[in-house]
Amino acid sequence: MIQIANFERVFIVKVNQFSLIQTDDATRRHELKALHLLMDGDENLSASQLLLALLLRTHLETTSDAGRAAWLKSLLATPTTNAYDWFKEDEQPTDAVFYLLALQLLDFEVAVDFPLEYPLLPSPALLSKLSTLPTTTTRNGTKQR
Repeated sequence: MIQIANFERVFIVKVNQFSLIQTDDATRRHELKALHLLMDGDENLSASQLLLALLLRTHLETTSDAGRAAWLKSLLATPTTNAYDWFKEDEQPTDAVFYLLALQLLDFEVAVDFPLEYPLLPSPALLSKLSTLPTTTTRNGTKQR
């Protein structure tokens, strides 16, 4: 509290706290389908193809192939390879690749906010990782768009 001319000013800070509720794979799939991130037939895609499809579904700024390619080229998938080139190889996504892409989607800057080689804690499945991404705040404290 700050005392100013016999008035008290009280600053109230709203604290948004939440915790993740453990959900099963079927619930994650249902929620991702409700968000139109997971579509029928996606179960036939490789992990790399699924990650690419999910990334493109979240990037609504451009719908042209050239715009999507330029956006993917602006993201790093590994310390030496951009996402566009990495997806051409159709390799199995590692935790390091997923988290490097995810942190960039949340507006964190490579080499400024986190080291380039940034394997965070491993997680068992791509859907599990993806289902937590929409609830994560960005570098500036806002929710992922």
